[in-house]
Amino acid sequence: MKDLNATYENCKSLLESMGIECGEITSVTVNPRFTRSLGRCHRSRHTNFHPWRYRLEFSPVLMTDACTQKEFENTMLHELLHTVEDCFDHTGKWKRLAESVNARYGYHIQRCSDNAAAQAYHAAHKVNRYTCVCEKCGHEWHYQRMCNTVKYANRYTHTGCGGHLKRI
Repeated sequence: MKDLNATYENCKSLLESMGIECGEITSVTVNPRFTRSLGRCHRSRHTNFHPWRYRLEFSPVLMTDACTQKEFENTMLHELLHTVEDCFDHTGKWKRLAESVNARYGYHIQRCSDNAAAQAYHAAHKVNRYTCVCEKCGHEWHYQRMCNTVKYANRYTHTGCGGHLKRI
């Protein structure tokens, strides 16, 4: 298992050694609900007169042996670069800084990850908690979260055959 805080400190010091100053980071956590992304940077502001504050969240797949330490650091650096002033999107300054970190340290920071191990992990841990079935033709729909279709299945019909849905 990889150490989240040690990787965070290491990556932050790596950026500081290049003269890249990160914003105020309030927390670095693992979010077990991530199904499509490896990391996310949230920003918020207490008032209009204070600078942005950032909260970094990472997928649990980064903590497993499915991902290498280098892939973990790529994701960490990607999110840390979003905390730099004028770098919240993937264009302009963020892109230039990512390219300079890649060139200097041999990372592969990019906008989207092509990590096959992470995709396999997320597919294996995808949980379908709810199932609705058409009473007429038997077609099934699977849902991860409670939605109106799941909650009020009898109000919906299958557009293919016109049968009513039933939650099972």
